[in-house]
Amino acid sequence: MFDTDKSEPKNIPFLNKMADAAIDGKMKITIFAHTDIIGSAEYNRKLSLRRALRVKALLMARGVAADRIQIIGEGRGSPAADNKTVEGRSLNRRAVIKGIENEDER
Repeated sequence: MFDTDKSEPKNIPFLNKMADAAIDGKMKITIFAHTDIIGSAEYNRKLSLRRALRVKALLMARGVAADRIQIIGEGRGSPAADNKTVEGRSLNRRAVIKGIENEDER
C-alpha cells in the first residue's frame, strides 16, 4: 500500500470506498499502519504514524469525522510477510483499516 519510506498510500480508490462505507454505516475506524524492517525501529515507528495520519486525513477529506478515526503506528512489528524478500517487504508496508459499528448510532 506504500512505497519505501513514503507516507502517501498507493490505493486511493480503495480508501475512497472505505470512507463511503464509514459514512454510510456510521462506524468507528482504527487505522493500523505498518512498515517493513528497513531502517531503525524508532524511524519506522514515526513513519508508520505518518502513514496512519495520512490515511486519516484522506478519510476525513471524504467526510469521515475525525473523532470516529483512531490511529496506531505499529512500526515494523507485526509483519504480514517475510522481510527478507522485496515482495515481503512490499506487503509489510501497509495500513490495515478496521471498522466497528458505533453503538451510539444504532
